[in-house]
Amino acid sequence: MKFIYLAFMLALFGGPAVSDELLTKGTTTYKQLCSRCHGFDMVNPGTGSYDLRKFPRDDKPRFVESVSNGKDGMPAMGDLLIGDELDALWRYVSTRGGKEPAVEESSLQGEQHQTAGPKGSAELNLMTPDTLTACLPINGGVMSGRRASGGAGLDYDIAQEIAKTLELDLKVIWYEGDIDEDTNPIRATYAMLSRPLCDVVPGYALYAPTLGKPKGDRAAVPRWKKPRFRDKFEEPEFVDLRPITTTIPYVRMEMGVVLRAPRDVLGFADLEGLTLGIQEGTLAGAISVGRMPSSLRANAVSRNPGPAFLWDMEKGDFDAALVAVAEYDFHKRQNKITKLILSDYRHPLGFNIGFAMLEDNKPLWDHLNGAVEDLLSNGRVDAIALQNKVHIAVPRRPFVQPELRTTDFLSR
Repeated sequence: MKFIYLAFMLALFGGPAVSDELLTKGTTTYKQLCSRCHGFDMVNPGTGSYDLRKFPRDDKPRFVESVSNGKDGMPAMGDLLIGDELDALWRYVSTRGGKEPAVEESSLQGEQHQTAGPKGSAELNLMTPDTLTACLPINGGVMSGRRASGGAGLDYDIAQEIAKTLELDLKVIWYEGDIDEDTNPIRATYAMLSRPLCDVVPGYALYAPTLGKPKGDRAAVPRWKKPRFRDKFEEPEFVDLRPITTTIPYVRMEMGVVLRAPRDVLGFADLEGLTLGIQEGTLAGAISVGRMPSSLRANAVSRNPGPAFLWDMEKGDFDAALVAVAEYDFHKRQNKITKLILSDYRHPLGFNIGFAMLEDNKPLWDHLNGAVEDLLSNGRVDAIALQNKVHIAVPRRPFVQPELRTTDFLSR
């Protein structure tokens, strides 16, 4: 098993094409009766009529009921379909026009799933009925932060939109995101979902080694009852870990070069004559060390990671640095008159970001993916990023970044 998430993605976005007589007949029936409202090849934003690409592939009874008797302005077509035309039409819709494998009905016995719809759907296996509970770091920079009422940040607002799309309330568990000797962000995510402290953890990188079966049996849950105020001598709570997966990504986070003065940058070679800052203990810092030309090494300076890094640059300690773009966005929010400039250069290595959740809750996974697709298709993700003044990129395939070796990112 590479990771179950990859199998999920194959089932959702690709796989062996379906080719059979039933599909051929279903294609003809769809074009004749359905394409005018639901779109050619089912490409439909869902604003005027239902987007059939979101219809659950394992709920044929609901499909038959809707088509035969009509629903929400759609006329009943039970009298128009003869013989096996209804079965053929279902084959077309359930295989997304032959782009995905057919779902065997025998494997669906006893299962009932539905799309984003009824508030508090019981089969979502939510911790609290009618409520999506999300864990977010209280100190998440431009991605998340607690306020006197509610919260702020890209991940927070995305979670709000997802809950709204699913017709659920949103409850946020704020936790301390600092790394200490007992926890790290990856193991903390496993621990919070396994406890369970929440249903989902937004802002999780789709990186193969950090998905599926955990690398250890137990991990500590981060501070969450009173973030930043728990006695440092208080014993951490350890829990048994369970496998996790993620939804499809809603954004891609990248690394860019920050400058003290304007300059065209296509790579490290264009930083000749500048003092390069190295943020120790970060991926950007490791890449900088490995990729900088020898002429830059003599004047390069190293600093500890954290918000103070770009403030040191602001003071003139160095002229350029490769950092996660979100770090620059947070610095600019903290210092609105900053003179630092984010160049157009982006390092090729980036990570898609989605919602982490327990691997065995497939009904919730299905619904969340549908909601993320809605946000991407209607432009809400871009609007939320603009509102938060966060630089984001469109998710890129492969959605899950395979395991990297040092030579992989140093050679890019």
